[in-house]
Amino acid sequence: MCGIFGYVTNKEEKLGPILIEAAQRLTYRGYDSVGAATINDGRIDLRKDVGKVDAVAAKYNISDMCGSRGITQLRWATFGEPSQVNSQPHLDSDGDMVGAHNGNVVNNVELREQFIAEGMTVRSQNDGETCVHAVERYINRGYEFIDAIRLAYGDLQGDYAFVIGRADDDKLYAFKKGSGMVVGLGEGFTCVSSDLPSILPLTREIIRPQESRSGTPCRQDEEGAPFVFHRLRHELSRRAGWLGLFRAARWQISHPCACAAVHPTIRARRRA
Repeated sequence: MCGIFGYVTNKEEKLGPILIEAAQRLTYRGYDSVGAATINDGRIDLRKDVGKVDAVAAKYNISDMCGSRGITQLRWATFGEPSQVNSQPHLDSDGDMVGAHNGNVVNNVELREQFIAEGMTVRSQNDGETCVHAVERYINRGYEFIDAIRLAYGDLQGDYAFVIGRADDDKLYAFKKGSGMVVGLGEGFTCVSSDLPSILPLTREIIRPQESRSGTPCRQDEEGAPFVFHRLRHELSRRAGWLGLFRAARWQISHPCACAAVHPTIRARRRA
């Protein structure tokens, strides 16, 4: 069983200590590898390896990692042996996106073969990397990032939760199928995790995303809108749940059912 944690703040800050503590609070889930990634000013800083949280953090100076968005992951080997290359998070072919998952993508082998045939750079055997390339596939086909994420969801079979960010985007996105996911809302930050222990030291304002809905927190200072959930179209999956985490100052929460009609349909939009 793996664990993920994502953190988005409204300013650049030292995220390493936050990511290390979150990872330590997920160790009860079992793991053999640990990694962290931060995103800032269009650059992704990725550090990971086999070993205990404290040992890997010390070896790679994870406490010094800075940015406005961060991801950490604890991996328990399923696809691929414990190794640095199989550790998470993972990059896409060009190093423009980074993501991590927990759970199992059961069609991992089939998808890896497809991605290699499509010319992507597949570095590991791990299904967490497969999640990243599933999004990359639709980026390469001309879809906007959020639509590529929605379409990738339809290709990934299994039970999992996944968080991904892009160097040139100021958000993280997370979606789930079957696996647990918890969202924390704090003063100047939003976080998402596989489970509560990594979030409770940061905030007690909690959302548990529901299956068959997606959520988009809107910036209060620009949109004047609350945190809302939207229904996913059944042709993508009745069990889908994705969550866009905006770089924002403060979220307000409204009941998901009350907001289900804000964006009642999802259409994949190609870039001009």
